[in-house]
Amino acid sequence: MKRREAIAGVASLGTLGSGVALWQTGVPSFGGETDSSERDSGNEDDGPPTVRTIDAGASEAGTQVLPPEGTISVLNFFVTYCGYCKQQMGPLAEARAEIDDDVRFLSITTQTIGKTLEKDRLREWWKDYDGAWDVGHGSTYSFRQQYDVIGTPVTLVIDEAGETVLNSDASIVSSGAIVGAVNEARDGESA
Repeated sequence: MKRREAIAGVASLGTLGSGVALWQTGVPSFGGETDSSERDSGNEDDGPPTVRTIDAGASEAGTQVLPPEGTISVLNFFVTYCGYCKQQMGPLAEARAEIDDDVRFLSITTQTIGKTLEKDRLREWWKDYDGAWDVGHGSTYSFRQQYDVIGTPVTLVIDEAGETVLNSDASIVSSGAIVGAVNEARDGESA
């Protein structure tokens, strides 16, 4: 009987520990809103993936190519309904305030405009969370595969050669970690 109680106690501790970990860090949103139409649309066969930015606060409408060439970039993948994506906006804004304008900041929703998210709702969300850099959407499936972007929020720092210096792996990353990765990319110390 004591052995069963010991096993039950250990299992209870494991469950309790997992619950505490989830409570402190939360459950990441795995996969975003990628649907088969994005993967099979053929849009990326004509060249590198592109992101269509929208007019929203400091963001200007246009098109940006991924991966960015010849510039250090901070890329943030998010969905508007993710609580952790909302929490990531603060550290991103703090890092943006510390980093020179020669570093490209871009946030990209993995939601499909016109299906799961309207542009007006994205503009409203961007304004609500004080986005002070470009925000966009687009067919980024192959890019996300190449750079191991799984879930949201994911923040990447990519150096001028297109190498990953930081991948937050579906978690919230501090402004200090973002600034540190940008400085590492500037120093040419990325892998």
